[in-house]
Amino acid sequence: MQTKAAAEINIHTKENMTIKKALQIYGIFAVIGMFLSNLTIPVSLNEEMQFFLNEELKLSPTELKEFSVFIVVNACVFFGVIHTVFRKRS
Repeated sequence: MQTKAAAEINIHTKENMTIKKALQIYGIFAVIGMFLSNLTIPVSLNEEMQFFLNEELKLSPTELKEFSVFIVVNACVFFGVIHTVFRKRS
């Protein structure tokens, strides 16, 4: 009678999604979405349902710089608050 060797079994468990990780992912998509809004807001549809670039809605270089600074500052505050809150809980 022959005996069979036991097979080695590796069990990999999925890492649970934490609230911190979910908020960070949300923040990344929100920041990317705000930067992409600079490109998508001036795009409009005309009466024939064709896309065109509305020059009146384009941001001037100064406005674009100010909006970009606004986004970066808000992103720093958002991620800083997440880091601070979850660092104190650990």
